[in-house]
Amino acid sequence: MGVQRYTHPSGAVRYRARVKSQGQKVAARVFDRKADAVAWEQDQRRRLRLGEWVDPRRGRVPLSVVAADWLSSRSSVKRRTRESDQAAWRNYIQPRFGNWPIASITRLRCRPGSAVWSLADWHPLPYSRAVVRAIN
Repeated sequence: MGVQRYTHPSGAVRYRARVKSQGQKVAARVFDRKADAVAWEQDQRRRLRLGEWVDPRRGRVPLSVVAADWLSSRSSVKRRTRESDQAAWRNYIQPRFGNWPIASITRLRCRPGSAVWSLADWHPLPYSRAVVRAIN
């Protein structure tokens, strides 16, 4: 672990922060300022220590993969709830967000009036319930 200074071929100075766990690199990021690199590294180490750390590569998985796992795991809910969730996924969420990487989906992007939605496409009841469950 640590922050290393290096010089970019253009002459700019950069700082590379690396975080290791059990001898393996788990995350690395480059910063313009050393203070930013140190703060990021400390935050990542704190998350590792507390068990809150999430591999940034997991955020590249498309929502459709996560949704398939989530929908199949809901066998304990009542049939009508499961059908409603599947319909909301199929009709509202999958067409818009199905191929998006999970890390790029935020609450702000899921709001009506955002760049993703037009007001004519907004179906608040079934959509909002399923999306809130999926991103919480």
